[in-house]
Amino acid sequence: MYEIMNEFINFRSFIISKEYEVEFYNKVLSFYCYLPIIFFVFLLFSKAFYGKFHIKELGFLNLPGKLGWSLMELVSPATFLYSFLAPSPFIDHNDDETSETSINLSSYTTSQKILVSLFLIHYINRSIIYTYRAPNIAPINLMVFSSAILFNLINGYSIGRWISVFGNYPEEKYKELSFILGVIIFFIGMWINIDHDNILFELRRKNQSKISLEKKFDIKNDDEKNQSDDNSNNSMNDIRKKYFIPNEKLFYYVSCPSYLGETIEWIGFAIACWYSLPALLFALATPANLFPRARQTLKWYRENFKEYPKERKAIIPFIW
Repeated sequence: MYEIMNEFINFRSFIISKEYEVEFYNKVLSFYCYLPIIFFVFLLFSKAFYGKFHIKELGFLNLPGKLGWSLMELVSPATFLYSFLAPSPFIDHNDDETSETSINLSSYTTSQKILVSLFLIHYINRSIIYTYRAPNIAPINLMVFSSAILFNLINGYSIGRWISVFGNYPEEKYKELSFILGVIIFFIGMWINIDHDNILFELRRKNQSKISLEKKFDIKNDDEKNQSDDNSNNSMNDIRKKYFIPNEKLFYYVSCPSYLGETIEWIGFAIACWYSLPALLFALATPANLFPRARQTLKWYRENFKEYPKERKAIIPFIW
C-alpha cells in the first residue's frame, strides 16, 4: 500500500515542476483572494441550485444528491492529502535516494499532524459519514457540482502545501495558546454542526415515516381536504409535506445553526494555523458562501410557513 501511495505522490512532478511550484502557488493564492468576495456578491443576489433551491425543471443537469455530494466533497481531502505529502520543492532530493521514493511521516512535526487531522476529520465526516447518515440529499446541479470541485481543488492544494511546505509549524507550536484555542474552537464548531445535522436527520426520518403511513392508509390532512385544484395550493401542500420547522437547540434562534457551526470550525482552524493565508481565506470563504444561503433559507421559510417565528434570525442569534 505504501509503495502505491509513494508512486501516486511522486506523480506530482509530472503535473507541477518543482522549479515552477512557488510561482504556481502564489498565482493560486492570488486567485483565491478574490473568491470570498465573488461568493458573497454572487450568492447575495442569486440562489445556489441545491437543497431546497434545486430546480426540478433542469433535472437533466442534476446529479443524484448523495452521489454528487460525496464526490464533490471527497475532492477536498484527496487534494489536501496529496498536496501535503508531495515532496517539497525546497529539498534537493538527489542528495537522498530514499527521500523521493518514500513517505516518512516522522519527518512531519506534531503540530503539522494535528492540523492535517483536523482538516481530514471534517471532510471524512462531510463526504462519507454525513452522506451515509442523511435520509436523503436533494439533487445537485452540475454548475454547483463543478464550482464546488474547483473550489475544493484550490482550497485543498493551497492549505495542504502551506502546512507541509510554505508555512512554519515547528514541533512545539501545538503547545501555544493560539493553537490550543483554535483547536477548541474548531471542535466546538464541529459539535454544533453535527449536533444540528442530527436533529434534521431525525426530523426527516419521522416526517418520511408519517408520509409513508398517510400514503398507505390514504390519510389526508386538513390542508389536503380543503385544497382546490389550484397549482399554487398543490405546490404549497407538497412543501409542507416535505419540509418542517425545527425548533430544538440553536434552531430556536436561527434557521441554519449547522452553517454557523461550520463557520466557527474554520475560524478555529485559521487561528490554530496562524499565520496561514489560505486558512484565513477559507475562514472568510465559508461565511461568504453560507451566510447568503442562510438568509435565503430564512426568507424561504417565512414565505412558505406563515407560523414561522418572526424573531428567528438567519445564522447569528439575535443579530443576522
